[in-house]
Amino acid sequence: MRVEPQAIPLLCGLAALVVTDLHARRLPNWIVLPLWACGIGLHAWAGGAGSAVGSAIESVAAAAPLGLAFSAGLCGGGDVKLLGAIAAWLGCLTALWVLAAGLLLSGLYAAVQLASNASLRREVQTHLLVLASGAGMPAPRRSRRQMVPFGAALAVSAALAALWLGISHA
Repeated sequence: MRVEPQAIPLLCGLAALVVTDLHARRLPNWIVLPLWACGIGLHAWAGGAGSAVGSAIESVAAAAPLGLAFSAGLCGGGDVKLLGAIAAWLGCLTALWVLAAGLLLSGLYAAVQLASNASLRREVQTHLLVLASGAGMPAPRRSRRQMVPFGAALAVSAALAALWLGISHA
C-alpha cells in the first residue's frame, strides 16, 4: 500500500484527533476546522472552484446525519465537524461508510467497557428494566472519561479508508 503525498496532512490531522479524543474526549476546532479547509482546498487545487464547491456541499451533506444526532444530544459537535472534514477529503459516500465503520468501532469500545465494568453493567441493567416497564427517565450525566470517544473511531476509520481507497479529488 502506497501512501499518496496529499494524504499526509489528513493522516497527521486524524492521528492528532485520535490522541486528543482518547485523552480528553474532545475534538478541538483548531485541528478539525483547518483539516476541513485543507480538504476543500485540495479539491480547489486539483479541480478548480467547481470541485471545491462540490466538496463543500458534499461535506455538509455527509455531516447532516450526525447533525441530527447532535441536536438530540447523542454526539458532540466535534464529531459532526470531523465527519464534514472527512467528506471534504474522501467524498460523501466514503464518509458515510466511515460513519458506519466508526459506529461499529465505538460500539465495540462500549461493549468492552461494559464487559469490564460491573457497576456500569448494573447501571445499564437498571436503565433497561426501567425503560421496559414503560417509565421514562432522563439520561444520566456522564463525565468525559465515561464517554465513548466516537471521534477517535471516526478518525481511525477515515485513516483506513484513505489508505485503502486513496484521496478523492476529482
